[in-house]
Amino acid sequence: MSDIAKIYPNPIICVGKDKHITACNQMGSIFLDNLSTTDRDFLTKEALKCLQNSIKIQREFISGQQNYLTTFIVDNELVYIFTQEISDLIEFKSRVKEKEERHSTLIDTVPGFVSWINRDLKYLGVNQHLANAYEAKIDDFVGKTVGFLGADTNPNIADTMENFFNSGLEELQFEVEIDEEKGKRFLLLNASKFNNNNEVIIIGMDITKQRQTKEKLRAEVKRSEINEQLATLGYFQATLIHEINNPLMVAKANIETVQKKLAEDASSEDIQEPVALAAKSIDYLREITKTMKSLSRMDNNFDDREIISLGGLVQNLEFLLNPFLSKNGIKFTLENSIEGKDNIMGFTSELSMVIINLVKNAVDAVKEMADPFVRIVISNDGEKKLKLSVIDSGYGLKKEEGDKIFKSFYTTKKVGDGTGIGLALVKKIIEKNSGSISLNYDSPNTQFDIILNRVS
Repeated sequence: MSDIAKIYPNPIICVGKDKHITACNQMGSIFLDNLSTTDRDFLTKEALKCLQNSIKIQREFISGQQNYLTTFIVDNELVYIFTQEISDLIEFKSRVKEKEERHSTLIDTVPGFVSWINRDLKYLGVNQHLANAYEAKIDDFVGKTVGFLGADTNPNIADTMENFFNSGLEELQFEVEIDEEKGKRFLLLNASKFNNNNEVIIIGMDITKQRQTKEKLRAEVKRSEINEQLATLGYFQATLIHEINNPLMVAKANIETVQKKLAEDASSEDIQEPVALAAKSIDYLREITKTMKSLSRMDNNFDDREIISLGGLVQNLEFLLNPFLSKNGIKFTLENSIEGKDNIMGFTSELSMVIINLVKNAVDAVKEMADPFVRIVISNDGEKKLKLSVIDSGYGLKKEEGDKIFKSFYTTKKVGDGTGIGLALVKKIIEKNSGSISLNYDSPNTQFDIILNRVS
């Protein structure tokens, strides 16, 4: 040990079983001269502990204003204490820690998610906002591969970052959609390379609310356009109905006059039947115009609701639907197991539009099939509700497609097809009438169920 003492540039002292402490080199002598009694007692105590257990130990030791790292090594019956002054190292560590804390505080003030990764797509660090978003600690991210949380993202962030590292770009901005248990989250990510393009810092802003607001605004604008088109259509439809009704009323009056004259003439039996058929045809046309007139009123207030018989409503609509159904070879049936007890409170015009839309959708879907049919079934749904089901001969929809059909402006039809109202607006109308609409996945055929409140 004496040879080591000659070349070791720092203080070396030793302690024996007798607790006597001596210097082993010149630096050790200077070191001992500056130790207080308390410092000597501490070193002696630690040395004896090391000697009793025959182990090597290290301790940080403060003497006066200086910090030392002391290493206790057993050699025969002596314990040598190698000391190294580490005040500068501790001060350096303190400055680094202070800088890191300041750096961390600065990053945490960024109102978003911050992370930095290397070329291996491993996290080097994240800010507290990102950790909190996933109910994790910052250290849980460090060293983990991007995507370790298992979140389903579109586009895939790991693939996007790998392509970014391999590109000549210095910066990249893109939106990402994340599927989470609570729903979808949308982020706007900005990625920048640093450290000779070997690392990337990513700053993400949660734009979910902005996206939702934008979609709602877009939907409202589109809905306003549809309502404006419906209002214009309603105006021209009402005008047309008025122009049709006037000559129909004249024709009806003249037919009734002719029928009275014919009733007085016994020899006119051969022409009474054709005249009666003409009168019936005029009545049929008047029923159609009556129904169309009610459909032209789409500006109802809540207080304008009225008691409606669902069965009667469907029967009235047959005047409009029969020509369309017959033209496409569709067998249509109405099954009402609660006739006389099928009253609801709602808006006739809007509910009529819903039924027409559902029936037309059904016809468009099955008209190319063999033996196509459309069936409307009215039944109880508990004591206080009624169910109106529109069923066609189709084989239903897949769950993933069924989840989309009530979204605004989703369609599987070609441009120009459809009524222009859409299932999103159908759903809105049903909800306005205090009801709900859903696709029945348990039915062997395509079936839409509308649930409405019953009234006595």
